Amino acid sequence: MFKYSRIKALREQKGLKQKDLCNEILTKSTLSKIENGKVSPTVEQLEHILKILNVKTSCFFEEEDDIIIHSSASKDCIKLKEIFENGKYQTERDYKFMDSKSFKEFIQGYSDLSDEFKIMMLKEALESYNTLGKIAHFKNDKKTAFKYFYSAYKLYKELNYSKVTQDITEELTKIAYNIALYYYNDSDYKKCIDFTLNFLKDSGNFIHNELTPSLYSLISSAYYMLNDLNDSLINLEKAITLFKMLNFNHKIPICEINRINIYISQDKFNEALECADHFIDETSNDIVLNQRFKMQKSIVYFNIKDYKSCRDTLKSVVFNKLSKDNKRDYRFMLAHIEFTEGNFDPIKNFHKTYKSQYEEKRLIPDLCLILQDLYEITMDYQYIEKIIDLKDRPYQNRVAIKYDKHTNY
Repeated sequence: MFKYSRIKALREQKGLKQKDLCNEILTKSTLSKIENGKVSPTVEQLEHILKILNVKTSCFFEEEDDIIIHSSASKDCIKLKEIFENGKYQTERDYKFMDSKSFKEFIQGYSDLSDEFKIMMLKEALESYNTLGKIAHFKNDKKTAFKYFYSAYKLYKELNYSKVTQDITEELTKIAYNIALYYYNDSDYKKCIDFTLNFLKDSGNFIHNELTPSLYSLISSAYYMLNDLNDSLINLEKAITLFKMLNFNHKIPICEINRINIYISQDKFNEALECADHFIDETSNDIVLNQRFKMQKSIVYFNIKDYKSCRDTLKSVVFNKLSKDNKRDYRFMLAHIEFTEGNFDPIKNFHKTYKSQYEEKRLIPDLCLILQDLYEITMDYQYIEKIIDLKDRPYQNRVAIKYDKHTNY
């Protein structure tokens, strides 16, 4: 076994104080924990300690047989570290064009290590799996991406490593987020919620890093998709609180856009308008965000059928600053308003242009409203049949939030 106490004994034998071993990768606090057996050193820290003490790895192991095995394993670790660094050198490049060879070679070598050395190189292993997952994701191989993400999480669970450092925490949270996002994008909202809540529960208080509020935001979105609006709002509030604690104030406006959607779904239209107006003022110096809140305000008016106020708000929007989805929403609202005023061509043209996109993205409430408009124009019952066919499908809210899926035709 690795004898942490020998680091202290050798240091004192050479007349060195803790500060003599410390540098940017090894703080005095971390060295104390290593010497007391509370944490394992990273490969870089071990290499640094060996260099300062001018000893071999074998000095830290108890039995002769162990010395041969672990000394060899340490060399393997150093070799693997070089392989990992070679792969990491590419990370500034586009994941679509990144070569996964080094990371796969690292994972292969890592699997042959003892658990003790696996723990020493856990951060590199997690990062390698995560990088392989992202490479697969950007190559549109979602199943392979998920396999790598989940392999990383499984590795952490199997090692049952309780002495978690900040860098491991951050890498682990990235992996958990990628797993949860996979479930969300696969429309498995319940699994997204269950996995993420269990991860946060198992992780305890140490998990508060920059991605934690994003996990709560993702949980909120999943609850919203399940129409559990109260839990959606509770988790959104947690996300906002954590973003504020971490001084990530630039993340808060996106959460507030989601809050407005929740308010609309709860029929809290006054609260939704107040929130939209507040952030239209708050984001006056950010033209892109400002347009998003104006669009949210117009969506509120659209849902309460105040079409005059909706149109007036849309007039204030800078169209070329909108996202692709918001441009479609803009055209959709104006087309329906034109229909209510007796001008039928815009809604016909809109349906012709976007009908396949609406089905593909499961924007069923919006599509059903379009079909209802077309039925009233043509009295062609095929549009009603299409509505009946669509109304029991899983859907995403976009503009027509207050869609009643149980309407009989």
